[in-house]
Amino acid sequence: MSAEIAAELLRELKRCPPHTLPPYNAENLRKVLQEMNDIYRDAQSSRHLTSDDYNARRAIQRDTIFRNKRCALAYLVHRMSMIRHQRLLVGAALPDDWREAMSAEEQEDHAQYGQLLTLYFKAMKHDLTAFLEPPRDDIIIQVRVVREFGELTTETGATLLLTLGTQHSVNRTDVDLLIRQGYLQVVA
Repeated sequence: MSAEIAAELLRELKRCPPHTLPPYNAENLRKVLQEMNDIYRDAQSSRHLTSDDYNARRAIQRDTIFRNKRCALAYLVHRMSMIRHQRLLVGAALPDDWREAMSAEEQEDHAQYGQLLTLYFKAMKHDLTAFLEPPRDDIIIQVRVVREFGELTTETGATLLLTLGTQHSVNRTDVDLLIRQGYLQVVA
């Protein structure tokens, strides 16, 4: 009845390096829920008892259930926050290591969140993730392709072939997302 497994879920997130998502720990979440159910059943089976010891025991049981619940929810909310933040940074195409670390429910939420963002952007007639930094003076930039991408159609309708090792002079707005995703690198 120590809620140690629930606390371990949070320590797991804290130990994780920045900008990485640890694998979804379904096993420990199951153990936390099982512990909560066991404590609840134990409390229900002894509810007919009346004594100061029982009241203290009941308070400890209630507090342990609440702590487990808070830890489990904090674990899930933090993971969802990380996934949604990553969605805003790199777009709908999450890195493979993130997809592998996500549960099926998290992947479904990510897809639904992406659909909501798309609908919102269409209604606003503007992609809010296109510019995560304030405007700069360097509207036209030089970029080098560091990962094969293929064809890119710019806002003006021009088509660029982004093959590995090539350099291009482009509008920052056309390639900002590709820079964040690691396909392009700004050349100084």
